[in-house]
Amino acid sequence: MVPRRLQRKLGPPSENLNGFARGIGTAHCIATLLSHVERGHAMVVFFDLEKAFELASPDAILEGLAARGTRGRLLQWIADYLSNRRARVRLQGAVPNYHPLENGTP
Repeated sequence: MVPRRLQRKLGPPSENLNGFARGIGTAHCIATLLSHVERGHAMVVFFDLEKAFELASPDAILEGLAARGTRGRLLQWIADYLSNRRARVRLQGAVPNYHPLENGTP
């Protein structure tokens, strides 16, 4: 439901975007890359986005979506999904209290 609504607001994803696409996995991406390299039609740039999702600000995500035209119930649903997040880690049977998560995406 969410990807369809986001696509209506933001437009279809680039044909060069392979992440999170149904039926496209790592093997497909590597095969596509190698076929372009073999034909001499490839420029490859790799970004190391370590901690990108752990440090993402929910407010910045919501502001970006609103700036691109996401409004109404969809924006509110995403805001609710990103707010009041909490987590706990069970270790050797001990269950600590929940801790609030200030940043990051679920």
